[in-house]
Amino acid sequence: MLQMDTIELFAGGGGLALGLHEAGFNPVAVVERDADSCNTLRENWHRTMGSKLRLFQEDIRGVDVTQ
Repeated sequence: MLQMDTIELFAGGGGLALGLHEAGFNPVAVVERDADSCNTLRENWHRTMGSKLRLFQEDIRGVDVTQ
């Protein structure tokens, strides 16, 4: 089965990324600037998925998508 990669913008606490992972997608990066949301996202991610999270904790306008 082909697994599709996802990138989530304005991630909040990461519920969409976690739900997509449960549905068989592969979240490769999330972008969120709010510090509290990022802390929640990190905790939920490691507790649920146990894998490394590529989190961009900054305004979307500052994310370099070429890397």
